[in-house]
Amino acid sequence: MAGRGRAAAQVTSRDAASQLVAVAASRNVKDSVETVRQYGGLISTAKRWDCPFFNPPEMAALGSKHTIIEAIASLIDAGVSGALEKWVDDLFGKPVDFADHIFGTGPRIEITFEGTFPKGTIKLVAKAESTQVYSIVSGGKRVVEWPKLPQRYDLRTTTSFGHFTIMDVARLLRSGTLNTNKSPATQALLDLSK
Repeated sequence: MAGRGRAAAQVTSRDAASQLVAVAASRNVKDSVETVRQYGGLISTAKRWDCPFFNPPEMAALGSKHTIIEAIASLIDAGVSGALEKWVDDLFGKPVDFADHIFGTGPRIEITFEGTFPKGTIKLVAKAESTQVYSIVSGGKRVVEWPKLPQRYDLRTTTSFGHFTIMDVARLLRSGTLNTNKSPATQALLDLSK
């Protein structure tokens, strides 16, 4: 049957980024589609990708007002192309397996989602630290629909993932083993990423 198994269409880095946002930012699985719509639409507060020590072509191609999903997809693409591994190898002066090495205070990537008042960040740490912030507000205007927040709130949820996840997804994409044999719920999430 066409479209199944190895004949199935391959997952893109944007599809994978949408799935990661669904898993990381959803409090309930049933809310995944709405979560991708809301958190995935968070816009960079910087004019462009702005990391002085990591700016390969995949990241430099991000335009102004890029979304967090676009940035995550670009990080995955940098993993697929080998740019992430090259960055770490250059820092250490020798080949290092970025996907399997725990660095402590060494180079790492952290992608974080905060709830109640939605925010996302992508932090890269090497000899210095660079954080990109993603918000529902850009230029003073709301860019993502979000439920009205109460006047006072202090309950906040935070979830995150890092370079292990980015590199694992990149390796799967590089090997061609991710395909679109999917459930209806997964299809709904992938439709949002288009």
